[in-house]
Amino acid sequence: MSNVYYGNSTKEQREKIEKIIEKKIFVKQTELVEILFSKGVEKQEDVDNFRVDIDEMNLERLMEYADEEGIEYRGQDDGEDIEYYRYVILEEIRDEQDPQDIQEWWLVAPDMADYLMNHGEPVLETNYGAWWGRTRSGQEIIMDPTLWEIYSEIL
Repeated sequence: MSNVYYGNSTKEQREKIEKIIEKKIFVKQTELVEILFSKGVEKQEDVDNFRVDIDEMNLERLMEYADEEGIEYRGQDDGEDIEYYRYVILEEIRDEQDPQDIQEWWLVAPDMADYLMNHGEPVLETNYGAWWGRTRSGQEIIMDPTLWEIYSEIL
């Protein structure tokens, strides 16, 4: 069921993902999480996947990511070992990489937090609960591509 997303899904698929959303994603609490950060109760550095995880990317994907983010990197020298060159690009990206642009914070169930973290999404886990740092806004949550990727895995 790969490559299923809101635009090409069936009514039955949309109903199933709506049920997942109802059971696993509770309420938008952007203001609350921002207060937790501003009062020092929680720290942004404690957000899992605050920055995109680049360590497992192959050289081609690293170069694409750097281009997408506008990060400049030097060309590969003749005869330079490909793994060393990958390491050089990794370091150049780390020096300039910005955190993910979190638009909204949603209180989520613990198992949903795990799914989201495994998909590279920012998640803040605290003694008070787990929040998903949604990096997309302006569309209904059911249209979020990450949720459709998760849906494709668990159903």
